[in-house]
Amino acid sequence: KWYLLKTEHNIEMKDDLIKHKLLGILSMQFIISGINTSENIGLTYDEILEKLKITRLDLDRLTAELFVNKEIAFQNIQGPDGLFSNEIGVMAFSTKKYKKRHNDQIINISKNITQILVPILSLLIAILAIIWKIDANSENNKKVEVLEKRIIDLEKIIKTENKKKQ
Repeated sequence: KWYLLKTEHNIEMKDDLIKHKLLGILSMQFIISGINTSENIGLTYDEILEKLKITRLDLDRLTAELFVNKEIAFQNIQGPDGLFSNEIGVMAFSTKKYKKRHNDQIINISKNITQILVPILSLLIAILAIIWKIDANSENNKKVEVLEKRIIDLEKIIKTENKKKQ
């Protein structure tokens, strides 16, 4: 799609969708662990990377904001290291915080494009209207010339008829 060009802004937009998906995965695990206490509260890095199909470097980059907002935390109590979501993360997922931000960015891009395209299209329409008006005027001028010629011809005929009668 045109808005997914490899720019920093567009990568950030795509990241919001991945953050939403990550929060969804971790939130489900958080809820399941509350119901079934034998389940871990979070997921290992390997499990997360497999589900999101991203690299560890990408995961570290994506989780930075989530850590700052305290929506996720490290899990290293039992077994391998991983991540888990908390109540704030579950709320961010359920309110679709990052998905909404992604959609808002698309709407803003659309508004910007519209603000550029509408004046350009208006200008093109105005230019076309002027061209059509000029064409119509030139046709009218030709018709006027033909009518003037006929009037002159008719005047000549009338003069010659008047001379014959006299």
